[in-house]
Amino acid sequence: MKKLVVAALAAAAFASAAQAQDVKAMTFEDFIVDAPDLVGQVVSVPCTLGFPDSQAIHCGGNGGSLIIRVATMKNREDLRRALKECEGPSAFTDCKVIVTGTYDDDYGLFYLDNASIKWRRDEPSSFNADDIADELNGNTK
Repeated sequence: MKKLVVAALAAAAFASAAQAQDVKAMTFEDFIVDAPDLVGQVVSVPCTLGFPDSQAIHCGGNGGSLIIRVATMKNREDLRRALKECEGPSAFTDCKVIVTGTYDDDYGLFYLDNASIKWRRDEPSSFNADDIADELNGNTK
């Protein structure tokens, strides 16, 4: 009986972890519209990085922006790269990315925690959800 309970608990924990890892890939516009329903979920959206500093990197797209919390970033080299490349006019060409992280809404400000960044050079300025899903699954065109 004890083994059965342990096995059931392990299965439930695994299922919960798998659900927590589900990534919702979407356009930036869909993110802005659906944001109220996405709190606590892992999202992946295309955007342009700008205004990086020691606390935040702004990630903008059509209809608004979100803030990447620097303290929770998965890869510190992404912060280093953003600080070097994403300030000023060059950000509009050099800093197009797909950012993935856990979405949080703090008094109407959109935040991403535990963010990871995939840099997209020489790509169109707008990506659709299928392109993002392909990128997340390792498929490149």
